[in-house]
Amino acid sequence: MLVFHDDKGRITFTVAGAEVPPGLSAQHIAIPDTDLGDLTAWTVVDGVLMLSDMTPFRADAKARVIQWIEQLLARFTADYPSQEVLGWAAKLDGARRVMAGDMTSPTTQAIMLEAQFRGVPPKVVAEKVIQKGAAYEAIISMTAVVRSEVWKAIDAARSPDEISKALDAAIARALSELAKFGMQA
Repeated sequence: MLVFHDDKGRITFTVAGAEVPPGLSAQHIAIPDTDLGDLTAWTVVDGVLMLSDMTPFRADAKARVIQWIEQLLARFTADYPSQEVLGWAAKLDGARRVMAGDMTSPTTQAIMLEAQFRGVPPKVVAEKVIQKGAAYEAIISMTAVVRSEVWKAIDAARSPDEISKALDAAIARALSELAKFGMQA
């Protein structure tokens, strides 16, 4: 199929087949035979046929990225009550303060109480909290970077196929990064 377009990329008409009809010399690109439907929904940019409005495809792709990240992170938080998870950042701060010798900061109280309930020194609890917290922070940081990068790729994509490729590349990168931590998605 030949897709003819003007200088601004607006599609003017299409012709079935791969041969330019005699006497026709307008700008065109060749694509596999397909039903484009409403031609005003399409444009040609740098020789590539693309939808004029990619907004719905971009929004869907970004929602899928968020969903994938949330499902991934749920693997690490599923066994804990949500209120406990919400307190992890403060608990990690408290653990770091305990390791630095600060036993009076408000964020150290959770570490002190847990140590008391467990019957162990606060530094034992702090070490475990820091170990787990550092791993979780690394995963959060990795997913933030991957999300940011894939969103840039989604925004730059000129077709649903390019969006799909960007999503596949982002997931592959995230899985590769997780493997560095000895984890699998």
